[in-house]
Amino acid sequence: MKDISLKNILFDKKIVIMSILFCFITIFSLIGFSYSKEEKTIPINIKYNNVVTFNIDTNNDLIPDFNLINNDIDSDGICDINCDNNGDNIPDVNIDLDGDLIVDLNIDVDNDLRADLNIDLNIDTIADTNVDTNNDRVCDVNCDIDGDLIPDVNIDYFGDLVPTFNIDVNCKEPQTNLINQYIEDKCISNCDLDKDNRPDINIDINNDKICDINCDINDDLIPDINIDTNKDGIKDLNIDLNKDNICDINCDINNDQIPDLNMDTNNDSKADLNIDTNNDKICDYNCDTNNDNICDLNCYVKTLNNCDTNCKDKVDNVYINLKDKQTLLMNDKTSKTFNIINESKTSININIILKNVKKNTNFTLKKDDVILLENSNNKTLQTISIPAQTKFKYELNLSEVDPELYILIENK
Repeated sequence: MKDISLKNILFDKKIVIMSILFCFITIFSLIGFSYSKEEKTIPINIKYNNVVTFNIDTNNDLIPDFNLINNDIDSDGICDINCDNNGDNIPDVNIDLDGDLIVDLNIDVDNDLRADLNIDLNIDTIADTNVDTNNDRVCDVNCDIDGDLIPDVNIDYFGDLVPTFNIDVNCKEPQTNLINQYIEDKCISNCDLDKDNRPDINIDINNDKICDINCDINDDLIPDINIDTNKDGIKDLNIDLNKDNICDINCDINNDQIPDLNMDTNNDSKADLNIDTNNDKICDYNCDTNNDNICDLNCYVKTLNNCDTNCKDKVDNVYINLKDKQTLLMNDKTSKTFNIINESKTSININIILKNVKKNTNFTLKKDDVILLENSNNKTLQTISIPAQTKFKYELNLSEVDPELYILIENK
């Protein structure tokens, strides 16, 4: 009996152990199956530059069916299109952006799994280096000849894929409009300051030996005239229209890279706002006194887009706490109403001066209907105290139009 009981106990233990082993085997099998299944899952709807471009699932069955990654078109075991070299599910060479089976970017010409043409360095779908413009599998623009992925020959500037610098018809060695042209150890044209093979100052666009963009006129390696502030090839600050090295439109007075005077608001190469007529760096008419790009002082040009339709007849506001000297034009009228405003927390003393008054012109200058000046030889109201945070209204009336007359308001 004892032998039978012992055998039963041992048999029961074997069953338990075998059951436990079976459970472990089953669990690990399931885990392995799940892991294997996960490993074989193919990613779908992969984005390039934030746009779904590769392995597109067109029928929502979770299986990619358009513009596939690692596409072996001729079934020779070698990837032909959208080849992913590093296993991150993003193509590295022979990139097809639209699924037409024609390679658009990072073209591998010699089958070494490296991009040779139309190289997209920024992953923005735009070819930056070794650009082939005519599909002959030869570089035409922004050609890198030393393998550092920085263009050396036929470099464009405007992003229009037209060679501008280091031009060579054979795209081998720079021949014309060279970058970094020196005379006696001094760069005079197409000077590349940051060594990226793109000029930064004294840029000559048409190879006429005359600076067109970012002209440094005082040799401090900082552009002074015709400045391209956003590197798009278009001059937009301190623009010199008549090539005298003097700013004509969009003039920056305080070197903050923002136009202050003679601002061109509608890109017609004409000053519309904050117009300085005598080059004294002070606005004379169409003045914007509160930096909202709207004329509110001496508004005169009827066609000014940013000006009130009635701005010619509006009351001018002279903020004496903002500028030490301001002028008011009569704009061919016999009456001018203006407000003297002090927004500061302290009083300010000013002079009001009538300038260039003709001998036969009768005038009256009033403040709140009180006459202050009238037909006198004295044309100046001296040391008028304007209390803090106050506004006074003045009115000047003339007997006839006086084209040269203007009102000068200056702080003492």
